[in-house]
Amino acid sequence: MSKENPIVYSYLSTANLSSIHWNINHHNQFQQEATYDASELAPLWPVVLQLLLSSDLPLDSIQSGHVHFNPYASPYNIFTRQVDPLRPNQKIDLYNLGLASPPLSVAALQKLEQLKARQDQPFFIATYPTLHDYGTYINPAIQTVLGVFDVRLTPQEWVKKYPQIVADTYHMKESVGDGSTPLANLHHVLELFIHHHVLTELHFQPVRSVESNQLDSEQITILQGLTGYYPDYTSPEAQLLHLVKSADYLIPIVIEITLKDLIQAGIVETKNGFFVNWNQVIQAHAQIADFIRRV
Repeated sequence: MSKENPIVYSYLSTANLSSIHWNINHHNQFQQEATYDASELAPLWPVVLQLLLSSDLPLDSIQSGHVHFNPYASPYNIFTRQVDPLRPNQKIDLYNLGLASPPLSVAALQKLEQLKARQDQPFFIATYPTLHDYGTYINPAIQTVLGVFDVRLTPQEWVKKYPQIVADTYHMKESVGDGSTPLANLHHVLELFIHHHVLTELHFQPVRSVESNQLDSEQITILQGLTGYYPDYTSPEAQLLHLVKSADYLIPIVIEITLKDLIQAGIVETKNGFFVNWNQVIQAHAQIADFIRRV
C-alpha cells in the first residue's frame, strides 16, 4: 500500500446499458484511465462469467469485492415481478438484472478470494450485516447498510460486533424501524471507527438518486463541487474525507458516485441515457479522485 490512501474505483459506478458488456479487462482499463489506484469488483454478469470460466484473470489491481444486492433477486423473481422480501411493499427492482444471480455471484467472489490469497495480497469482501445468504467469505468486512436490514446497533455496538467495517456515507444516514438514525452523525461515528481501527474502507457516496430518481439542486451542487475547475475543499464532504485521511493508518476510499447521477448533474452528456460520452465520465472520475488526493 502506498503512503497515500488508495483511491478505489467501484465497478458499480459505471454501470449503464452501454457498459453492460464490460468484463474485468474493461474495468481495469477504465480504472487506469481515470487515475484510480485500485478497484472494488462487483458481481456484474460479464465479470462473474469471466471469473468462473477463465483461468487467465487480470486481478492485480482488485483490492476488494462487493456482494450482490439482494439474495432473492434471481432472474425468475425479477422477470415475474415478485415482491421483494427485503422490501415488502416493493417488487424486486429491475436494476438487479445487471448483477449475476446470487449463487453465481457467491461462487465467483469465493473464487476471487482464493485467487487473491494465492497472490498474498490484502483482500476482503464487503458484505452486509444480515443473516441472509450473501455467502461465507474468508475475510468479510461489514457495510453500514441500515434501513433495509433494520440494524439498530449503536456506533459502540458496531465496534464491538464487527472487527472490519465498510462505512458508506449514504447508508449511514438511513433510519431504522423505530425511526432513529443511529449512524447519522457521520463525523462522530467515523472518528469512533478510526479510533478503534475497525474502519477498513470508506464508501464515499455523497449523493444518490436511486430511490428518489432525481437529484435536487443541493445534490447537484455537491457533485459539481467535487469536479470542474472550482472544487470546494471547505464542504462537509471534504471535511469527512480529511478526517479519514488523517487516520494513523491508510483507509482505502471507494468512490461510489453513479453514472446516472453524473448525467443528472450535467457533468456527463448522454443521448437517451444510453450513448454516453465516456471521455467525460473518465474526466469526471479523475477530477473526483484528484479532489480526494488534495483534501
